[in-house]
Amino acid sequence: MILVLALVTGSQGAPAETFTDDLGREVRIASPPRRIVSLAPHLTEILFALGLDRRIVGVTLFSDYPPEARTRAVVGSYVDLNLEKIVSLAPDLIVSTSDGNAKRDIQRLSSMGLPVFVVSPPRDFEGVLASILAVGRITGRGPRARRLVRGMAARVQEVRSKVRGARVRPVFYQLGDNPLMTVGGGTFINSLIELAGGRSIARELRVRYPRFSMEKVLEAAPEVIIISSMGDKEVSERVLEKWERWKEIPAVRHHEIYFIDPDLIHRAGPR
Repeated sequence: MILVLALVTGSQGAPAETFTDDLGREVRIASPPRRIVSLAPHLTEILFALGLDRRIVGVTLFSDYPPEARTRAVVGSYVDLNLEKIVSLAPDLIVSTSDGNAKRDIQRLSSMGLPVFVVSPPRDFEGVLASILAVGRITGRGPRARRLVRGMAARVQEVRSKVRGARVRPVFYQLGDNPLMTVGGGTFINSLIELAGGRSIARELRVRYPRFSMEKVLEAAPEVIIISSMGDKEVSERVLEKWERWKEIPAVRHHEIYFIDPDLIHRAGPR
């Protein structure tokens, strides 16, 4: 441990800048950071998209995109971090999320003198873009982050142009099957549904991931049902069979039930 702490403190004389993270904390970060640990899969995707491949030394479990992320040291899951492993990597930047990473872990890492920059979970698409810009600033990749954000914003404008003037359709987004769960209005997933011309039947709920009864679904009569699925064919078929019992629901009656890879929509990153 003495050797590890020496590695950590040995870079303190390097050029550094002070940034304010989303918790309002001032964090002094090496300029540029050369040993980065990511504490959530969506942050890993952002870092790779900014071209920081060679500087990423540690990631969390399920950080599997791009494929190169699987070759980095794993520092636990984002809800169950291995602090000793993180410290052993001697990072000069740890990028964290306040949505999952335990506050006590962030405090312990910070108390060791490690620079932990916390990014809050975005509540809409603009928040996703803001997260990318923030990570770009602290890693010295501001121009690349701005180009990435411009490209994403252009894609959004293209989607908006395609749905402009179309009738807004009620949507049920299924997060979980047992119990039945969806997304509330204060989530960026809800904002994506609205960007695409839909209206989530749970948009008025302030709970981010509420349980939802079948009675409520029947009452709301969604025209589209979107189900997040990990691609397990057997599970998907079983879930579809459950919905097929409810022909009263327009989405079921008109065969408008769609499965989506959750990594594409649950991770608040470039994809």
